[in-house]
Amino acid sequence: MHRVASRGGIAGREQQMRVAPSTGVHDCACIRFACYRPSIRAFGLMLFLFLLTAGSTADAFQRHSGSAQDHKVSIEFSAMSSCLGTPAPFLALLPFAIEPPSPICIFCFPDPRFMPPPIVSFEGLSRDESCRDPVREKNMNDVASWPSDDSGAVGPNHYVQVVNLALAIYDKAGNLIHGPVSTCTFWSALAGDCNAVGKDTDQVVLYDRHADRWVVSRPHDGLLYLAVSQTADPAGAYDQYSFLINSDDFSSGVLGVKFSTLFNDYPKLGIWRDAYYVTARPRGCRFDGEICEQALTGIGNTVTAIDRDELLCTGQFCLALPDYVTFFVPDPGLKSIQHSHMLPADVDGATLPPSGAPEYVVQVRDQNLGFPAPGRLQMYEFHVDWTSPASSTLTPTTSLTPSFFDSADCPQIKQPKTSQTLDPLCDGTMMYRLSYRNRGDHEMLLFNHTILNPNLQVPRNTGIRWYELRRPILQFFQPIRTPWVIYQEETYAPDKSDRWLGSVAMDDAGNIALGFDVSSATVFPSIHYVGRRVSDPRGQLRVRETSLVEGGGSQRGLLPGKDQFGDYSQMTVDPTDDCTFWYTNTYYPVTTTPDNWHTRIGAFRFPSCIQFFTIVRNLVINGGEFTLAAQFILKPAAKAISPLTEDVSLQVGPFTVTIPAGSFTQQPDGVFTFEGVIGTVRFVAKITPTGSDSFELEARGAGAATLPETNPVTVSLAIGTNGGTTTVDCSSGICREPPQRLTGREND
Repeated sequence: MHRVASRGGIAGREQQMRVAPSTGVHDCACIRFACYRPSIRAFGLMLFLFLLTAGSTADAFQRHSGSAQDHKVSIEFSAMSSCLGTPAPFLALLPFAIEPPSPICIFCFPDPRFMPPPIVSFEGLSRDESCRDPVREKNMNDVASWPSDDSGAVGPNHYVQVVNLALAIYDKAGNLIHGPVSTCTFWSALAGDCNAVGKDTDQVVLYDRHADRWVVSRPHDGLLYLAVSQTADPAGAYDQYSFLINSDDFSSGVLGVKFSTLFNDYPKLGIWRDAYYVTARPRGCRFDGEICEQALTGIGNTVTAIDRDELLCTGQFCLALPDYVTFFVPDPGLKSIQHSHMLPADVDGATLPPSGAPEYVVQVRDQNLGFPAPGRLQMYEFHVDWTSPASSTLTPTTSLTPSFFDSADCPQIKQPKTSQTLDPLCDGTMMYRLSYRNRGDHEMLLFNHTILNPNLQVPRNTGIRWYELRRPILQFFQPIRTPWVIYQEETYAPDKSDRWLGSVAMDDAGNIALGFDVSSATVFPSIHYVGRRVSDPRGQLRVRETSLVEGGGSQRGLLPGKDQFGDYSQMTVDPTDDCTFWYTNTYYPVTTTPDNWHTRIGAFRFPSCIQFFTIVRNLVINGGEFTLAAQFILKPAAKAISPLTEDVSLQVGPFTVTIPAGSFTQQPDGVFTFEGVIGTVRFVAKITPTGSDSFELEARGAGAATLPETNPVTVSLAIGTNGGTTTVDCSSGICREPPQRLTGREND
C-alpha cells in the first residue's frame, strides 16, 4: 500500500552516520536482521556471529536524503521518432553484409568440452545508428566517436539495448521492434538542452522481473535520471525522474569545487526488494569553453537507494515523489587513489533476498592504486529506512583478501594491422554487474574486473579476475546471515590474447557464464564467452570458450578518445526459464574510416540447466539400440510444450536424435506418437501427458553406430526451448532390464 504522507522535498544536511559499537546494550540481542530474547547459550553464538559480521572500521559517511526533483511521463517509446525513420527490414539497417538473426541451436548436443553455441546471435546498435547530429558532434567534441558503452537486458518477450546515444527494442529472434531512439529524444521531458558535455552517456537498462517493469538510468551532470516503464511493454510510456545525487550538502574537499557541479559518472544500477540502488563516481572538470582540461578524480563514490514501491506506483493515488537516500564514500587520501569503484548487487532468479536483507555493495581496493596492502574486497551493507530516512545506514562489514591482483599495470590491448592500442580499463573499475542469487541455504555474489595476467609470460597481457562470494543462511529462530567468504576465484587468461570488458552471471542450476572481448596482434577484437558447470572444480572455467561473433576489423583511433573501445558489457539471464544467458558487447566487423563500432547480442544455454525434472524408469543401451521410459515434470517457469509444432531432441548416452517439428501425430486420447527414420536410426516415440505439467516418454531407437557404453548415462530431452538433462547410474540395476519393443501406439 502506497504511503501518502509526504516527507517533504530535499532535506538539509544530516548528521553523519555512526557505526554502532558491538558492545552496545539493548533490550534484546540483535544480529543485523534478527532481534529476539535469546538463551544464554544462544547469546554466545549471536555475539560470535555479530563480531564476525561487524567490521572493525567505524567509518562515518556523509548522508543526504530527499525526494525526486522532477517527474515527467514520456510518450510511448513506439511513438518516439527513430534516428533511422520508420524501422526498416533488418539487413537494410546494416552497413555491411552481416547475416540476419536466426536460431542456431535450440537444443543440440555440442562437444561438452566447449560452451554451447549461440541459440541466437544478431546485430545490435552501431555507431552509424547512434543518432548522430553534426551540430551536436561539433558542440560535444565529436560525441559520436565515444565508445558504445552498451547495456542490454532480456525480459519475457523483448531484449532492450542502450548505448551512449541511443536505445532500441528487439524481439527475441533479433527483429528490431522500434528504434534506435536518441537519448535526447527518450529523455526530452527531463533533459532539456543536450548540447553539452556529459549529458547523454553511460546509460544502463535492467528488467525487474518481480515487478514486470523495465528500468533505464543515466547521469545528467550532478543528477541521476531514472525511467521506469508503466507496464510490462518496453515500447510503452515511462515515468521519468531526476534525483540530486551529487548534493552540495556533501563536502568533496577537492579544489573547492561544489559537489553539485561534479559529473555523476559511471552510474551502475541494481534491483533489490526495497529499492533500486545506484553507485556512481563523482568526477569533475576544469573547462576552457567546452574542453575539459583537467579531470578531478580520486574523489570517492556515491551509493544511492531510491524507493522501489514509490517508483512502481502508478495512478491517481501516487502523489508523492519517490524518496531517495545517498551516502558519499570518500576515497582515503583523495589524491593517491586513482580509481575506487563500487557496485550494487542486482537480483537474478525467481527468489528475492531474504526479508530484511540489506543491499550488498562491493568495492575492489587495489594496493597498486593507493589502497593499503594487501588488495581487498570490501563489503558494505546498505540498510535503508523509508519511514525515517535519517536512520538509514551504510556499513562496511566483511573485508576479504583474495589472491594477489594488479589492476594498475596492465598493458594496452593490442590489435591486428594497426599500432593503435585500446584501453583495458585495468584501473580498479569493476565490470557490470554484481550478480546476486538467493540459493536458499546461501546467498551468492558474482563479479569481475580486469587485471594484469599474474603468469609471468612475455609479452605481458590482461586477464579477467572473477569471484563468487557466498554467505550461508542459518536458521536460528529467524534467518541469520553469516559473514561473506570467497567461495571461488580465478584469473581467466588461457593464452597470450588480451581479455577485458567482462560480465558474469549464474543460471538457476548454478552454472556460470563469463562474456568478454578478446584481442591480440593477430586476433581482431571479438566477442567470446566461457563457462563453469556447477559440478566443475572450484575456481576453474572448465567449459572452453566459444565465439558469439568474430571481429573482422580494428579500431584505428582516428577520432578523439581513440583508445576507448568500451566501458562495460552486460550478461543477463532470461526470466522465462532462468537458464538462457543473454549477452551484449562491442566489436568491429571491418576496419573503417572513421571508426564505426558495432554491437552484438546473443543468447546461449547450458544443457544441464533444466526446465524438466526427469525420473528415468527404464533404460537399456545394447550395441546400436536403446530403449527408454521416463517421466518429465516441467518446472513452474517452463513454457507449455507442443510436440506437434516444436522440434523434439533426445540424447541417450551416445545416441542423439532430433525429430523435426510437425513430425509427431496426436491421437484421439491426446497421446503424441512418432515412428520413422532419422538419419540411420529407426526411431519410435510416444509422449503421454499425465497432467498439466508432466508427461511420460517412451522411446526406442535402432540402427545407430555401435559405441561403447558409459556409466553414468546422460539422458537429455528438449521440446522446443524447454529442456532437461539428467544422469542415470546403471550400477543401480535400472539399466539391466531387457529391451522392450515399442510401436507408435503401445508396448508389445
